[in-house]
Amino acid sequence: NASADKFYNLAGIIIPVVGALGRILWGILGDKVSYRILFVVGNVLSVILQVSMAPGRVDKYLYVAIVSVLAIMPGMMTLLPPAIKHF
Repeated sequence: NASADKFYNLAGIIIPVVGALGRILWGILGDKVSYRILFVVGNVLSVILQVSMAPGRVDKYLYVAIVSVLAIMPGMMTLLPPAIKHF
């Protein structure tokens, strides 16, 4: 199906872009807000998105959820060094 192929190609292009933008955004937020608050928000959002992914369900919603989780994960890695220096 050509429509599905276009969607998967678009998803493959968007995922790395979202990951890169996620690092920048979480870095900016990390400068303005406590890393503890951002860790809680990021983890809660990640859990909600991962729980919402029904097993065996492969559709466009799944890819949107995966892209969203991949936008959150780099943020956690960006915030990790400031968090570690406090311990």
